Amino acid sequence: MKQINFNRYQFFGKLIIQIVLVCLLILCLYCFVFPRTKDNFFALLCFAIFIVLMNFFIFVQLYYLPIGVIIDQETSSLEVKYLFRKSFIKNSDIDSFAQTSIYTKSSQYDGILITLKSKMKVLFSDFNLNDYKAIADYLKMNEIKNSGEEKFRFVSYYRQKILNGIA
Repeated sequence: MKQINFNRYQFFGKLIIQIVLVCLLILCLYCFVFPRTKDNFFALLCFAIFIVLMNFFIFVQLYYLPIGVIIDQETSSLEVKYLFRKSFIKNSDIDSFAQTSIYTKSSQYDGILITLKSKMKVLFSDFNLNDYKAIADYLKMNEIKNSGEEKFRFVSYYRQKILNGIA
């Protein structure tokens, strides 16, 4: 068994931003309840909506990206840990995997995108894990089909997760 943990900088950075955004939202609500002037109402409302949307997008990332994986050779499965749940992926459930790159404003992260037979996809990358390469080696060793390179898109990945359920 090999255990892979989360990328600390990404995980804790998102948690800290969540806390800061919630505090800003509380401040906005306070300003709505006890306004000093009526002049800034529209700007304050736009700012509050922006904070709620940012908080939602960060929470979706925290909820749907794996934060840990245990590779179990004996049972030929991956135990995928998410923020509030666990999921087991057996080799027989995996259709293929592909290399992918995740681009952010400041960095590029490499990873793999596993496609399950149910057409769900699971992302394992340096963006959310310490080292995804052990998972790629495990899949190659178990002769799971490598479908080459696949472009990763955050919006379609999370839309699939939200609409179709969880892998």
